[in-house]
Amino acid sequence: MQKIVNEDFDLQVRSIMEEAQEPAPAGAWEAISSRLDAMAAASAATAASAASASAGTKAGLAAIFGGRRVWYWSAAAFAMAAAVAIGIFFTGTSENNSNLIDIYSGSALVAETVTPAAEVAPAGEAAPVAPAAETAAPGTAKAQKSSAPVAKPAVQTQNEPVVSLNQPKSAPQTQIEPSVSLNQPEEKPAVDPFALMAYEDSQKASARKGISLLVSGGASSNNAGAGKLSQAAPSGGYTQAGITETSKSSFGIPVVVGVGVRMQLSDVLSIGTGLDYSMLTRTFEGKYTDGMTVTPGDFNHTLQYIGIPVDLFVKLIEKKDISLYSIFGTEAEYAVSNKYRLLGTDTVVGDKVNGLQWSIGGGFGLEFNPGQLVGIFAEPTFKYYFNCDQPKNIRTDKPFQMILRVGVRFKL
Repeated sequence: MQKIVNEDFDLQVRSIMEEAQEPAPAGAWEAISSRLDAMAAASAATAASAASASAGTKAGLAAIFGGRRVWYWSAAAFAMAAAVAIGIFFTGTSENNSNLIDIYSGSALVAETVTPAAEVAPAGEAAPVAPAAETAAPGTAKAQKSSAPVAKPAVQTQNEPVVSLNQPKSAPQTQIEPSVSLNQPEEKPAVDPFALMAYEDSQKASARKGISLLVSGGASSNNAGAGKLSQAAPSGGYTQAGITETSKSSFGIPVVVGVGVRMQLSDVLSIGTGLDYSMLTRTFEGKYTDGMTVTPGDFNHTLQYIGIPVDLFVKLIEKKDISLYSIFGTEAEYAVSNKYRLLGTDTVVGDKVNGLQWSIGGGFGLEFNPGQLVGIFAEPTFKYYFNCDQPKNIRTDKPFQMILRVGVRFKL
């Protein structure tokens, strides 16, 4: 490769040396003539002075080197030195030396060749060949034509696309999504206040419909004070289960607790039932006869009833969370326990009770609803107990009773 470069360089230098021409500038000859005349006059003056010296010098040299033979040897040595210098000049140059020779030898004769950067041809087209640069001197066209590099056509592959180096890359297009502000408040639809109130009322009404469970407790009135006897005194001695009463009775306050279920029939009417437990107590003086033995003393009489009520509820007033209603109903009770205990002894006498204790009643109820599913109520009512041949108790003594029941209702 180095040899080929050197040969091309030699050919280029030879062409430059053979065809190089430099036009003489205007007035150059007159300047040269004037200088030549001045130099000729100076040379004539110095020639006369040097003639005598040169004559002596030549005579000495002729004597030393043998006259004319010396000039032949001097010419041969000069020719050999010139040949060696030319050989080194043309054969020992490198790529860097050739650049230097171009700068020093061809700068005044040949203009610098400018080759434009080859652009990569687009896909499907051949790459254009770079044109040879025009030289400054008209006589160097041949040298420039021979030295201009030949551009090779671009080879396009199937898998790799050809990209132009000078073409700006286009940014990938991205789809712009509409921005959503996180702090933007959502618009709420306008609500008719009257429609909202109607909706809330309907929700409350629907919540009150259906089935609800009740837990309640209450107490009946007693017309006898603490420690006082009832006005109902035995006439001629009341005897039951071997026990004879000899004094008036003192009645305790009747207690009732119960659970129930209420079913809403409409917005106004509802029906309810359940299970009630009642306990009635009284004390009296008497005597207990067991065969031949008679034991006097104070007795405690306890009656326990289980009743099933059936009530009808009529709503009268409903405002916000408070409702007022009326109650009408009946109840049947069965005595599950009837016992007499002789105080101070272990004597306990039990007696079976036949039949049912019937009653009817009515009253009012007031209910407060702190929530849609919970209601707290209080029901002051009255009841009348029929004479159904039951053991002596406050109901037989005073059949008209006032009862106050309170409880909680859970809406399902």
